[in-house]
Amino acid sequence: MYHRGVNPPADRPPWWLWPHLLPLDAPAVAVVWQRFLAAAFGVALPVASSACLGLVVWGVYLLDRGLDARPGRPADPADRHRFARRNRRQFVALGGAALMAGAGMAVAELPAASLVTGAGMGVLLAGYLAAVHLGLGVEAGGKELAVGLVFAAGVGVPLAARAPDRAAEWGPAVAGLAAVCWLNCALIDRWERGRPGGGRGSGGGRRPRWHSPAGPPCSHHRW
Repeated sequence: MYHRGVNPPADRPPWWLWPHLLPLDAPAVAVVWQRFLAAAFGVALPVASSACLGLVVWGVYLLDRGLDARPGRPADPADRHRFARRNRRQFVALGGAALMAGAGMAVAELPAASLVTGAGMGVLLAGYLAAVHLGLGVEAGGKELAVGLVFAAGVGVPLAARAPDRAAEWGPAVAGLAAVCWLNCALIDRWERGRPGGGRGSGGGRRPRWHSPAGPPCSHHRW
């Protein structure tokens, strides 16, 4: 709740929620983890690699939320989903543009090994989006697990491309990141389901429009 005199208008979120709504928090987290793991294992990482990762992660999140908000889907009362429903076309268009920009930069700037590994990552992403949004019967909890695995795999692309012979060294760290991502998503989903109006498919009308604080970047919330 906000104090009298400092409440933002009902149709405008507070400034601190914008990175969560757009969603800029997910690519920021991905890039930080990418550079941290590369430095920890002594893998040289060009700036273009981080820029490509940030664009791709941002594009996937925008597309994912835009697809979640398409007509006929159950209404999710979370702030990010309400915002996406109001701006669905912009989310889909901007997401596609970010993915194309990331792919173009990768082709122009990254070595062949990174492109091959990244292409495999692209197949995983396409499979994730298809499984979630084409009604292929993702079991309860499966979405959060898939998000954790795909997110960590994307962060680990430079390690797999530049140091494949050292997978025994960096593999456990990437697996640990996947576990943390999965746990983050699972806990946030459980917390949101327990809030008033937080069940899937509810209208969410019992809560103020911008009531909940920004959380870690999970897509429902998704990493």
